[in-house]
Amino acid sequence: MQASNWDGMTTGSKSQEDFGRFLIVDLSYGLIQFKTSRIISEPLTLNPFFVEYYWREYNGIIPSDAIPGGFDSAGNPTYIGQIPYRGPRLLPATINKDCNTAYSTVYGREVTADTHVKILCSKNQDRYSWIPTRYEDLHLLTTCQLVVGGMEKENTLYIGRIYHDRKTRIGKVYDSHTSREGLLVPYKGKEIEFMSFEVLAYNCTLNPLCGVINVEST
Repeated sequence: MQASNWDGMTTGSKSQEDFGRFLIVDLSYGLIQFKTSRIISEPLTLNPFFVEYYWREYNGIIPSDAIPGGFDSAGNPTYIGQIPYRGPRLLPATINKDCNTAYSTVYGREVTADTHVKILCSKNQDRYSWIPTRYEDLHLLTTCQLVVGGMEKENTLYIGRIYHDRKTRIGKVYDSHTSREGLLVPYKGKEIEFMSFEVLAYNCTLNPLCGVINVEST
């Protein structure tokens, strides 16, 4: 199946027919763009410059192709969301099963959204892995394609996670070109920071030097 965007390029492998804003990442130039697209049913020849993930509209029901983020304190799976916040910001967020609300952080505090929430999905989940790293080593993952989770003030946000206080917490990781450092996650209404964490990557299974773990592990 093929997703068609405004200039006819391919964004990834998908089977649903839906409208939604997709994060288009051109890995050859580091270009990040947003566009409302329609999913169409056609054979797919994947453009090698685009990764095979997409954001579905989230309405409280977990899609079958949603990428797991970890587990909550009760052992229920959590998922990777994305929420808008005051203008040109799209924030990576945590989605809990059977809950309409997604949780993220901005300006040092926790923020939530229950409308315009998206959930990260892929038909090829075996190509994704959580890579253990430290913030100062993030730039060394040159053979891994880090999954882009959003943008904040023109800064690229990657998707990170940490196991903390009996649950997996999903948050945002700024690229190495900003003054913000580490993984930032929501906790008890605030934003807390970790310098060691896991970051979500695509196609690292092709590189034996990346300590690959399954997307469902914690």
